[in-house]
Amino acid sequence: MNVFERRLLQVVLTRPTAPFREHWIRAALEHAARRLGLRSRRDRFGNLYVGYRRGDAPPIAFSAHMDHPGFEVLSGGRRARAALLGGVDPKHLRGSRVLLYHDVHSLREAARPPAPVRGRIAAVHSTLPAGARRAEVEVEIVCASEVEPRAWGHFDLPGMELHGGMLRSKALDNLLSCVLILATCARLQRRRAVANLLGVFTRAEEVGFVGAGGVLRSSVLSPARPLVVLETSKALPTAPMGRGPVLRVGDRMSSFDPEMDLWLSASAAELAEAEPRFLFQRALMTGGACEASLFILHGRRVGALAMPLGNYHNMTPRGGIGPEFVRASDFDQMLLLLEHLATHPPRPGLVQARRAELDALFDRLGPRLRSS
Repeated sequence: MNVFERRLLQVVLTRPTAPFREHWIRAALEHAARRLGLRSRRDRFGNLYVGYRRGDAPPIAFSAHMDHPGFEVLSGGRRARAALLGGVDPKHLRGSRVLLYHDVHSLREAARPPAPVRGRIAAVHSTLPAGARRAEVEVEIVCASEVEPRAWGHFDLPGMELHGGMLRSKALDNLLSCVLILATCARLQRRRAVANLLGVFTRAEEVGFVGAGGVLRSSVLSPARPLVVLETSKALPTAPMGRGPVLRVGDRMSSFDPEMDLWLSASAAELAEAEPRFLFQRALMTGGACEASLFILHGRRVGALAMPLGNYHNMTPRGGIGPEFVRASDFDQMLLLLEHLATHPPRPGLVQARRAELDALFDRLGPRLRSS
């Protein structure tokens, strides 16, 4: 992790975010893109796109979402009522400290976030509407001062801590992946590498892939461009922290494109052969669902990578709320892989080549099936 990457982590991870309130993160990413001399644009849904292109390289896209579970105030005052936006088990909420921000859409997005109002969750109310897959959760927050409806916030946790080989934050999911994409662009820029990479930064993932739905309805990301969705996903016994990034073959909802899976596996193996220090894993990550499932349902060519994560959605094993954390070494390994993928995009005919290998094996050994 170099100085630029550490500074970018500090800037992005310390800014507040929640579903539909990603403007401080987006502004930080746009500022970093300008500093790197990269083009950026938004679609009509507020998703952000940052491009790096040099030479005549085949296209690839990396995607990450800019939000994290948070709260939206429904009725204000010193004892405010707020909706939980995102997947946090209600049993973790009572007694948790939160930070609330007044709605500031009228301010310049590049300005620093205003001082938050501190509060503590005093009561939790959970209902399951008929036909719904997930309960609707509302909380009562005792606040240090008055808050207004439409105020919003998140858990009161450190923005960034890096020590002992661990990186901790209030919201690594999925701000860490946003940083990884821009850090990859910076490495490509420094090398003047031949590549055609589009970074796609989406909104409101935590409430049902809403921003990714906007990507599908805009024209910026071509349906023909292969896409790799980056995530931080709950560490599992089959995908632990400290053993490198995970080639994610699927999530709780679906499995992903087999051609992209073959490419990711072949690329990671190539990198491991060239870089003995590079480690990677391959697993079905069932701790949650990600935007790759939505893209695959729409027929897109999509694969996925994940960073194994502790305290997923801030839920601690003891039932409270705490910072999310990852191994810093996994961050470094993921950057190596992303840089390699950006400069070695999917090759046409990979499935056909692998099928030809297996067919040739049958042609050689198949006759034994008839003689035994």
